[in-house]
Order: sequence, then structure tokens, then C-alpha cells
Amino acid sequence: RGFNIAFTTRYVCSFSAGAVTVHAPGVAASTPTRLVCPSPVWEGTAGIVTMSVSKLSTTVPGPTDFRLLVTVVVRSLNNTSGLASGGGAVVVKAKGLDPAKRYTCAFSTLTLEARVVSPPAFPSSPSSLPCVAPAFGAQYPAQAVTVSVHTDTPGSPPLPQAATLTFTFIAAVISLD
Repeated sequence: RGFNIAFTTRYVCSFSAGAVTVHAPGVAASTPTRLVCPSPVWEGTAGIVTMSVSKLSTTVPGPTDFRLLVTVVVRSLNNTSGLASGGGAVVVKAKGLDPAKRYTCAFSTLTLEARVVSPPAFPSSPSSLPCVAPAFGAQYPAQAVTVSVHTDTPGSPPLPQAATLTFTFIAAVISLD
């Protein structure tokens, strides 16, 4: 909320956290005391961001109680199969990962009877988490499993996912040439 917001003036809403800043156009509402700033598409680390509004060359801080809560969302895997003996690289594509925190990838049977967890890893960016496929075949037959991402805290729930992530462990191929 502000005063003397002009319908003909261009406003820019800026959302910042650390080194990441995203801009969105401000839209003057139906009164001269209200400006609407749409929430941006945020690709930075999940958490609280600050907001400011610019008009021409003047920047004013946003409201002190403003919070854009960004959550982590797991999106996809870079590959969907690997040897049951494990060791293959699996990169999880996500939004909002914190590169200062460690995460694990859990590989679970479709019936949730078995679960094997990868070693903890730090994301290489807010959108990419490298995991190592565990040796699933050492305990269970090769099969399709679901993958979930957890913070490296015992008992932590899985992070929200945009869709079910499926990975297929395959038995080793032996050539008898």
C-alpha cells in the first residue's frame, strides 16, 4: 500500500534473496493507494525473500511484513534407469534447493516394502541435486522404483514433487561373444 500511485507510471516490483533478484511489473489497482505486485517465478533457493518497488529511478522498500515463501519442488530425473549394482549418477532436477544443505535420494519399491537411500549430497545449484544410485540389487531384485528427495535429517518427509519420479534398476547385461 502506498499513496499517490499513478495509473500511467511504470512500476517494477523486485524480489530478492542473496544474489538472486527477480523483477515483475507492478500493476496500479483501482485506487491511488494500492499497487499489485504479482509473485514471480522463483528459481532461487527456497526461503523468505524481500521485496522493493521502483518507479523511474526511485526505489522504496516493500512492506516490512512481506514474505514470499518459496518451497522446494522436485521436478524430474536426468535418467530413468541404471544397473541394480548401483553407482550410476542420477541428477534430480528441482526448484528451490539450498546448496548449503545436504539431501538424500530414496529409492523405494512401488509397494513401499523396501527402501534404499543414496549417500547425502549437496546440490550443485538451487535446481540440480546429484545423487548416486545405491546398490539396490544387493538386497532386492532389479525392478522399477519410485524416487523421493529428503533433507539429510533422519525421518524427514519427502520434499514436494511435481510428478511421481520412477527409476528402473536393471540386471547386469553379460555378453557371451
